[in-house]
Amino acid sequence: MLFSKNIHIIPAVFMCILTCSYSWAQSNGTISGSVYEEISKTPISKAFVVCYDYDTDEAVQDGIGITQDDGSYVIDIPPGNYRILVEIDTDTSISMLIPEYFDDEVHAYYAKKITVSTGQTINHIDFPLSVGGVIAGTVYDQNQNPIIHAKIEAYDENGVFKGYAHSLEDGSYYVHVPGGQYKILASTKDRDYVSIFYPNIPMAYLSDAKTITVNDEHVHGGYDFYLVKGVTVQGLVTNLNQEPLSAMRLWALQLLTSGIGYQYYSDVQVDGRFVIQLPPGYYIFYVEDLKKEYMDQFYMNAYDIMNATQAYVSHETELPAIDFTMLHFSDIIVMLQCLSAHQMPELHLKPLDINANNRLDMGDVLTIFQLMSLD
Repeated sequence: MLFSKNIHIIPAVFMCILTCSYSWAQSNGTISGSVYEEISKTPISKAFVVCYDYDTDEAVQDGIGITQDDGSYVIDIPPGNYRILVEIDTDTSISMLIPEYFDDEVHAYYAKKITVSTGQTINHIDFPLSVGGVIAGTVYDQNQNPIIHAKIEAYDENGVFKGYAHSLEDGSYYVHVPGGQYKILASTKDRDYVSIFYPNIPMAYLSDAKTITVNDEHVHGGYDFYLVKGVTVQGLVTNLNQEPLSAMRLWALQLLTSGIGYQYYSDVQVDGRFVIQLPPGYYIFYVEDLKKEYMDQFYMNAYDIMNATQAYVSHETELPAIDFTMLHFSDIIVMLQCLSAHQMPELHLKPLDINANNRLDMGDVLTIFQLMSLD
């Protein structure tokens, strides 16, 4: 579930709320609303309404409420920006109601921002919940030890995100989704496990993942994951002026005795850095420019897979940073201008010296043009 079934913090939270001073309460704001079943309009009692800090996405200790018999709730909360999630939690059965953020959103990233000011009361933060089905299973490591707080995401056949959950203390998870067909992905944040689709398919292979048919008001269980401890590979992507580039994707091509195996990827962040978890083995790395403004490049300044440098990834050997200096198509014009003037450009030579003769010449330019014609 999105919010753990084993909620040990709830009593402590409410004790804190009850014992806070009057002056403290006066500095807060108030959020109120109701939770009910979407079609029948039946009020839902004992639902948890949880406020998450909008910037950190962390649950706010003083921002949890439980609905009353009429489905209503009230939360006194410090001023700030929040995402608000509702979920049904029970120790006796699995709810068929789909958890959601305010304004009918299942993904935290797209959840509507609720801004609370001192002394302000915000009413009608209501949640009409719909009935769906549940995908259930357990997340283990290779030694069959449960993995806590792994994230399991559900996608439809077109790769559109539809819901997620986190694994509980025993590794079990419950993803609530509307009836339909789904593929599920398991991942861990800040831990070295390799993300996979069920049953054991890398992220880049959505079409190869098993399709799970979900019926409303049914629990579909037995979808267990066994995550492999990966090796962290990281690096930096810059242009010729050493400025970080984003809108790039790092690809890792797994090399097998029979040829290229699975391909793994990680999107480059705004600071030009990437981090990816890979199973041990030999790989070829390359960076793809998603905007098509820079030439795709293999590791060690190669523009052809035949000249790409292989890297061995293992738990025993520390791999140096896999950095890339990308060549913009406009840099080629600079190269030609410099050649026509018989001058060396004031640029970093190595990424441009494609034929590796330690100088910039027409052979490099011709090779680049040939590669451009292949794109």
